[in-house]
Amino acid sequence: MPIFKAAESKKCKGKGGFKTSPRPTLTYITQKAYMVSSIMLNDKTDYAKQFRMTADMFGKAQSKNSRKFYHFIHSFSPEDNISPEKAHALTEELCKKFFPHSEIVIATHNDRRHIHSHIVINSVNFDNGKMLQISPKRYTEIKYFSNEIAARENLTVVNFRKPTKEAVRQSQAERQIILRGGTSWKQELTEVIDLALKSVSCIEDFERFLKQYGIVLTRNTEKTIAYKHPQKAKAIRGEKLGAKYTKGAILSEFNKFADRSNGGGRKDFGGYGQDDLGITDADIQAGFIDQEIKRRSRQNERAVREQQELDRRNRELEAEAERERERQERFRRNRYSR
Repeated sequence: MPIFKAAESKKCKGKGGFKTSPRPTLTYITQKAYMVSSIMLNDKTDYAKQFRMTADMFGKAQSKNSRKFYHFIHSFSPEDNISPEKAHALTEELCKKFFPHSEIVIATHNDRRHIHSHIVINSVNFDNGKMLQISPKRYTEIKYFSNEIAARENLTVVNFRKPTKEAVRQSQAERQIILRGGTSWKQELTEVIDLALKSVSCIEDFERFLKQYGIVLTRNTEKTIAYKHPQKAKAIRGEKLGAKYTKGAILSEFNKFADRSNGGGRKDFGGYGQDDLGITDADIQAGFIDQEIKRRSRQNERAVREQQELDRRNRELEAEAERERERQERFRRNRYSR
């Protein structure tokens, strides 16, 4: 049951888009990865630097308010017992279909019960310099393709449009999104919750699992539970999502596996530390950015400003022919070396 999900950014409303440097996220996903591969990039050169070079070459993603990269997670159900190599290959197939000529880093992790692949994409297209745009309809098309390859490989599929026994209340705006081929935020919630119920065996790990997708439990009492989507100001109670998502139903699901810890049931998801998958993308960014600020504070601010000004002047003075030759050489090397 593969789930294609955008890593959420509190500051960006777009799907998976981030306005900060990709370096912290790239460092995190590659250091903890079982395997790493790239598309349209040189694996022997710093990925973040190559992202920046492409953006500078086309004069794109230069302002603080422009998106620098996109981050997605392609997760697989533990019930499918898929290997990291197979999950990685399927994720590569998906990326090549929907993000042609984009610079992409794919890092597959197997440190938890469910295999998952992180996808980081440069916001600037390497071939034509256009900024990556992902509409709700396109986002849903990617989810559908993820289901298609799952069916082809005899994996379980995600029926993220299938209604529950108790219909989810939908607003007129949400119905319009669905009619246009998009995915509503309630559908995204139930999609991730379903995967969590197949991956964990206690309420504590359930809460940590949801957090990695930016979903917060704003209420978690003995009888009630409420979920907050990362792009919504207010939470929604479990009963409004359907009978399957109430506190009682979730605890009942966990109890089914309480006496199977030594059998074929689910294993504990494991406690999360600061370095585990439970850390959110925002946490990653905040931690690394804080280190970067401390490092830069030890430098001479004037020298930094002068160097930045010199870099801008050098970019303007560089011959267009030289830049074009470099771009064509990189394009040829990456296209034919794979």
